[in-house]
Amino acid sequence: MATEICRMRNVDRSPVSFSMSENEISRAFKGFKNRDEEWMAIYHSHPTDRAYPSQEDILFHNYPEIPYIIVSLVQNKPAVRCFLIENSLVTELKIELV
Repeated sequence: MATEICRMRNVDRSPVSFSMSENEISRAFKGFKNRDEEWMAIYHSHPTDRAYPSQEDILFHNYPEIPYIIVSLVQNKPAVRCFLIENSLVTELKIELV
């Protein structure tokens, strides 16, 4: 069960692309390790596109063991989907809320 969210700045400062700071990522991983916790997922939004990994998402996803949650804001109600991305292969995972 997820108990914490680590928000990351978009170092691209762009409405159409997203990159995380290597320093922020490193601090987050170290913090989880120090608390003996696991990183459950990485998330971001697609304000103008569907909840599916873009070509950039697939190309730059560097953690194939960590699920990737995408929230689409195209419709009135956000759409949330989860994926594993490994070797450019996208596999959708079921999201269970408890």
